[in-house]
Amino acid sequence: MINKRKTIYAIAANVLIVLFEIIAFIMSFRASGWEALTYYTQDSNLLALFSCAIFTVFAAQTLKGKPLPQWVFMLRYMATCMLAVTFIVVIFVLIPMFGFDQALFLLFGDSMLFMHTLCPIISVLSFVLLEPQPRCRRSQIFVALIPSGMYAVIVIILNITRTMHGPYPFLYIYEQSAFMSVVWFVVIFAITALLSLALWAGNRKLASKKAS
Repeated sequence: MINKRKTIYAIAANVLIVLFEIIAFIMSFRASGWEALTYYTQDSNLLALFSCAIFTVFAAQTLKGKPLPQWVFMLRYMATCMLAVTFIVVIFVLIPMFGFDQALFLLFGDSMLFMHTLCPIISVLSFVLLEPQPRCRRSQIFVALIPSGMYAVIVIILNITRTMHGPYPFLYIYEQSAFMSVVWFVVIFAITALLSLALWAGNRKLASKKAS
């Protein structure tokens, strides 16, 4: 049985994310056009925009007793994983790379206020603490890695063929050694896997409390 109050809060959080994402994408496209979509940040937030909009519709139906479809839950899980990766990479990779004097801009400047900070934080809190959800199976941890893996494969191939440059410094494969490229791939993948596992653990703990 769902907690209706928490579900209402979850719907409000997801509506807020949708509004923030629309504002952020307007700002982002005005600044960079379609090139913005070459960034993991924009892609993760785009998935978040659609997943939150879809979740809002189906979560409203759970208030009438209907279960939340598994595929809706998985969309939210994948999007939240990607947003969590975006936030952690900004904090622990991009800020040290670009310099700590750029921290405020990377976290709060222009569309990054929404895409790097607010939407990831709200999404994680809503997903773990509020959203009605089916019990998350361990195998779904790997499913949540698929969007990030697809982005990595596509961007690496485009960089190898010199079709794309970056767009992140750790993807400049011709400006660093092959060893460092492998190291960065392992580090980013490890961050993604750990965050996926952490969200799964939080989801499982919440689902267990609901069951009891």
